[in-house]
Amino acid sequence: MLLAAESRFEILIGNCLNLEINELNLRVMFSHMKQMNLSAANIKTEFGGSLLNGKRKTARPLDSTKPIHTILKATNSLLLLKNRAKIEHILNTYAKRFALKIYDCGIHADHIHLSLKIPNRRLYLRWIRAVTSVLVLRFKGLKWKLRPYTRVAAWGRAFGVLKNYIWKNREEGSLILNAFEYLENFRSRVLVEIEPIPVAADPT
Repeated sequence: MLLAAESRFEILIGNCLNLEINELNLRVMFSHMKQMNLSAANIKTEFGGSLLNGKRKTARPLDSTKPIHTILKATNSLLLLKNRAKIEHILNTYAKRFALKIYDCGIHADHIHLSLKIPNRRLYLRWIRAVTSVLVLRFKGLKWKLRPYTRVAAWGRAFGVLKNYIWKNREEGSLILNAFEYLENFRSRVLVEIEPIPVAADPT
């Protein structure tokens, strides 16, 4: 009887120890999962633009396996639109030179939207420095308002949303340019058609 009681007691103690070990393992596992989730939440995908206001200098997040949404913000209204074809040619020329692929380009009144695929960080940085410098030299009065904005996007449905967003910006830019050109032409015609009113001679 005593031996049987001792055996049952040892089994009970062993079960308790196993429960404590399992509970400890679960705590460690959940703690590790929580740290992983926090790390994922802290991963930055955006950089540049107005995000840099009052911020310390950090590395720009880039990923050569995913599409990159890039925005170049200028201070000049309509200067980009008026030179859209030339700007697109420069962007594509330098993209080929630095092995980048431009999927979409949408030029608005004072900013440019791009979706890119980059080969690596080094070539992206060389490309962005080249195109921003060349554009300023080529088009008199062009100035950049903010540092280039980039966001690491994703493939699939998210990439389709990005393409549609850039297409809408391109269409809005076309509407703005057409409206501006119409007003300019209308103003020119009005100035030409208006003739000075002859002043009647004083009979006295």
